[in-house]
Amino acid sequence: KTLKYGLRENYYEPTGKFYIEPRAQLSITLTPKAYLKFSAGKYYQFVNKILTYSTSSFRSVWTVSDGDRFPVVSSKHYTAGALFRFPKSLTLDIEGYIRNTQDIVTVQTVLRRESGVRVRQEQIFNSIDNKTIGLDMMLHKEFGFAQAWIAYTLSRSINQSDNINRGNAYPSLYDQLHELKIASTGRWKGWGYSFAAIFGSGKPWDEPLFTTNFQLASDYEKNSNRLPPYLRLDIGFSYARKVNGVDLKAGVNVFNLLNKNNILSRVYTLSGTPLITYLDTGTPLIYSDIMGMGI
Repeated sequence: KTLKYGLRENYYEPTGKFYIEPRAQLSITLTPKAYLKFSAGKYYQFVNKILTYSTSSFRSVWTVSDGDRFPVVSSKHYTAGALFRFPKSLTLDIEGYIRNTQDIVTVQTVLRRESGVRVRQEQIFNSIDNKTIGLDMMLHKEFGFAQAWIAYTLSRSINQSDNINRGNAYPSLYDQLHELKIASTGRWKGWGYSFAAIFGSGKPWDEPLFTTNFQLASDYEKNSNRLPPYLRLDIGFSYARKVNGVDLKAGVNVFNLLNKNNILSRVYTLSGTPLITYLDTGTPLIYSDIMGMGI
């Protein structure tokens, strides 16, 4: 058994407070080729990304925590796993994790209908808590001239705030149930190759539902829609040799070989004539997709 523990202390001037971060790691050897691993720790973050669920063209901004409108974000991490080494250079690594995070700030744009066809936008700051739970598995195999990996993640990421979604928990924008990665690299007589394939199930996107007064509809559920699955295949080839004592290397890499139209996120902007757009389409918002890189 091997136990490592420590204590980190931070003094943060904007709040005038000390922040203590205890951490511990435990490793238990079962056999020469298998061991268990555990870890726990508390973490603070003083510069944070503020998500902007709004009608702007950007998704997030960075800010320094002030302890008031922008609290110091804190999180507790717990992991437990095992590593097994099998014959023929085969390794299996499994790890489960739970992360509880408090005081994440989001900026929500609220629409208010005024007289006539005028619509006013207001920005509201909300503090949310997040719970992420998941399982990572990776299988690694070494060959004579190459190696390969298969990695799979099963996870959920859930937010909760008393002021959002009627206080009910809802998926975070990073919630992705499945992700599978397959990769391999190798080199033989100066020739080299690389291969990577990534598949991910769809992440959430938000589609607000409104009444005629631009209040959120009673049946609206935040982040209840899902983007299409993500798929990308990358390959690369290279050749290297030494000429008169000089190492020369040439290669080519192709990203997104299948030229898949992967949607990374879906954002919205407020229509120039929101009331008329609402009467025509049922929403005053116009949606656009942020696409991943093509081939």
